Amino acid sequence: MLPDPEKKHWLSHEEKWEVYHYNFPHSCGKACPRPNVCPHHDCSYMDCARRCREFVCTDCVEAITPSDPSKAFAADQLATHVDMFMLGCKYDVDGLTELAIEKFQQAARRFFDTTEFEEVVQDIVEKNDDGVEELRKVIVETIAGRRELFGKGRIKHMLESRAGFAYEVLMASDAGRRDSYVL
Repeated sequence: MLPDPEKKHWLSHEEKWEVYHYNFPHSCGKACPRPNVCPHHDCSYMDCARRCREFVCTDCVEAITPSDPSKAFAADQLATHVDMFMLGCKYDVDGLTELAIEKFQQAARRFFDTTEFEEVVQDIVEKNDDGVEELRKVIVETIAGRRELFGKGRIKHMLESRAGFAYEVLMASDAGRRDSYVL
């Protein structure tokens, strides 16, 4: 049960993390699907009149990704999000799989050029379970959008040795280019 949004400034720290989504940058329109951005901003007529365009809360971004690199998130969070996804599936925890996918997608965008990403790609592609198809989709879209990854270490090996995976990446990369074809 979500706390009363009228009393959001009186919520405990833990409750705030449940109510606010902290996805930056945030954009919305007349019907913002997730108006509780952070404790400093919500998409109401008082804050932005539901006209956010690439809103980033500097207070929250500093708390989430500190300027001190020793406190910043590391690429190993990719594996953590995979583990959380697997636990959510195994124990059928409401919302955990969706949250893990969302966080994995954010981490994949940020750490696509790391050995940790290559390791996760190999693990997920080799699992080839029905349960990891959502993670696999994120991986396919990430690789398809960054052709420089095609020749990189384990990703290159997976593309060469796994025809089904290579086909998925090819189709995803082609889908992004179809709009530019002249017929």
